[in-house]
Amino acid sequence: MPVGVTWLRRTDGDCAYCARGAENLCPRSEYTGWYADGGYAEYTTVHAAFACRMPDDELAARCGGGSRVSGDGV
Repeated sequence: MPVGVTWLRRTDGDCAYCARGAENLCPRSEYTGWYADGGYAEYTTVHAAFACRMPDDELAARCGGGSRVSGDGV
């Protein structure tokens, strides 16, 4: 099943920003296409928390601006 990888691809999960749900402000956040390749790749790796399943006919934009990639086990 295809998955979408969100722009925000990693946070520390421990800081005050992450605790209040503002992960985009995390000082250790990483972003797809900036810190890691894979935004338009056929294959990439990402923590499951930053990936979302998409039906075959779903557009990538439905994943919060993510890129559509094929993957298993998410």
